[in-house]
Amino acid sequence: MPCKLHGLPLKFGAVLLAALLGGLLAERNAAASFFDSSPGKLAKAHAYIDGSSNCAKCHVTGKRDVDAKKCLDCHDTVQKRINDKRGVHGSAKALNRPCELCHKEHKGTDADMFGWQTFGGQAKFNHEISGFSLSGRHSVVDCKDCHKQAEAAVLAKGAKRFLGLAQKCESCHEDVHKGKLPDCASCHGQEHPFKEVAKFVDSAGKEAPVRRTRMRLLIGFAADFYRQLMNGLVGGPMAGDPPLRKAVQAALKNWPGSEETAADCLETCLTMEGHVDVNANLNTLAECWLDELAEKARVGRWVAS
Repeated sequence: MPCKLHGLPLKFGAVLLAALLGGLLAERNAAASFFDSSPGKLAKAHAYIDGSSNCAKCHVTGKRDVDAKKCLDCHDTVQKRINDKRGVHGSAKALNRPCELCHKEHKGTDADMFGWQTFGGQAKFNHEISGFSLSGRHSVVDCKDCHKQAEAAVLAKGAKRFLGLAQKCESCHEDVHKGKLPDCASCHGQEHPFKEVAKFVDSAGKEAPVRRTRMRLLIGFAADFYRQLMNGLVGGPMAGDPPLRKAVQAALKNWPGSEETAADCLETCLTMEGHVDVNANLNTLAECWLDELAEKARVGRWVAS
C-alpha cells in the first residue's frame, strides 16, 4: 500500500507542503525586498530618515503599513490639535483617517507632502476647515503672504509652516489706536484694505463736497507746517507764507521732538490726505488724525491746530 500522511497519499502531501512552504517563502522574500529596496525617495522634509535602516521609524515593524502613532510621536503639535478637535487634522475631513491618505511618501524628493490633492489643490483649499474663515480681502491673498514658511522645502527646528499664527487683527495689522478701541472688525471689516476702514468706505460720499475740500486744505496746511518744521530743525531755509512761517517759528521754541518726529507727523498727514475721499465720517477721521499726531509728537493737539 502507498504510504500516507494523515490520511493523504504521501506524494500529494509532499506537493501540498511544498506549496505552503513556497508561499511562505515568497511572502517573506517580498517583505524583505520591500524593506531592502525603497520604493522611492522620501520628500525633502523626511530626507534625514531615508534609507532601509530607518523603515521602522514610520512603518509597522516588518510590514508595509504606516504606523499613525509613530507619525504623531514626531508631529506632536498635530496630535494635540487632533485631541482638541481643532484645525484641519481635528476636522471631520481628517479625523480618524490614516495619515497616508493625504500625506503620501516615497514619491520623490519634490512630491506634494501636504495632501493638497485631497482638497482639490492648494488654490481650492477651504480655509474654513482650519477654524479661520477667509472672506473679502483675505480671500485673495497668497498663502505665503500670511504663512511665511509655506513654500520652504525644509523647516528649521521649531519653525512652523501653517500653524502658529494668531487670529487677532493686530498680529498682522498695525494697531494705530494702541488698544484704545475694542474691536477692529466692527469698523475695518474684511472687504477693503485695512487702512481704509470699511465701515466708513461703504458710506463714503455722504459728506458735502465743501467739507471734504476744507479737510484737504487743513491737512495740506499741516503737511506744509511739518515740512518747514523739519527744515527749521536742521537749520535749513524756511519757506511759505507769513502765517505759516510764524507758526513754525513759534513751534521751534517748544518742539519736544527731533526732525525725525516731524517727519513722522508729516507722513501721518500725507496718509490722512488719502483717506479724505474714502471716509464718510470726517469728524472721526479728524479725531484719529489729531490723536495720531499727538501720540507721535507727545504733545497736545495744539500742534496740528
